[in-house]
Amino acid sequence: MTIADRIQCLRKQKGMSQIELADAIGVSRQAVSKWESEQAIPDLDKIIAMSEIFGTTTDYLLKGIEPIETDPNAPVAPKPKMSKEESLALAEKLTHEYKALEKLRTQISDNETIIKRPVDGSYAQHAAFKFFWPFFIYAFLSYILMLIITAIFVGGTRGDGVVFVILCYAVPIGVLIAGGVYACRKRDILNAEASELARARRDNADKLRKETEEMKSKLKTLETRVSKMDSAIPAHHKNSGHMAKAKTLIEAGKADSLEDALALCEAKK
Repeated sequence: MTIADRIQCLRKQKGMSQIELADAIGVSRQAVSKWESEQAIPDLDKIIAMSEIFGTTTDYLLKGIEPIETDPNAPVAPKPKMSKEESLALAEKLTHEYKALEKLRTQISDNETIIKRPVDGSYAQHAAFKFFWPFFIYAFLSYILMLIITAIFVGGTRGDGVVFVILCYAVPIGVLIAGGVYACRKRDILNAEASELARARRDNADKLRKETEEMKSKLKTLETRVSKMDSAIPAHHKNSGHMAKAKTLIEAGKADSLEDALALCEAKK
């Protein structure tokens, strides 16, 4: 097996996709694809990261040398304390990672609260009559006005009186027709806007669900990556606030290692 075969085999045994592996070690999916297709060879730091993710050795990834099995009953050598520089670098890295985790968890929690609320996809239908009824008044007023004009200008037996009589009816009817056209257009516009708003509410709810699922996937990947770095840190210290305090203590020279800084945080409680 080549290094490409071993990476692909271990990834599949771990149940990870190329995207998940890429996110876990901070590279693009195309980079992982090139490694597995022998178009490129990963750098040493990426080999180390993959060995930690897959739970194997760098020798196995690079050369195919199987890790030597140790006696489970053999005494475990104590883990050496980190240097000040290593502790400072880890505290700074974990502060950043914990902040990202906390932000993601808050966003997911807020989104799920919104998602639980029922989405009202209905909307009130507007009727044309509510916009049409004022035109009855306009038509009546125009009829009265035409009667007055007829009485003033037609006087008795003039032949043009027929025209004014026709206008007495034609003008109000024209007002009603114009009012009907206006009311129908107004109704259709408002109903279309209400329908669009209801559809937008449904679309936004679907979009929020999709974004939340993507956030959960990102959170899982981030938790996996962070778990490789903070396995020795007590659970109650796994937050950005404690890591920032530990970093400050180390920078101030009050602690020489992350372990000492966390112990000082405990003592100050």
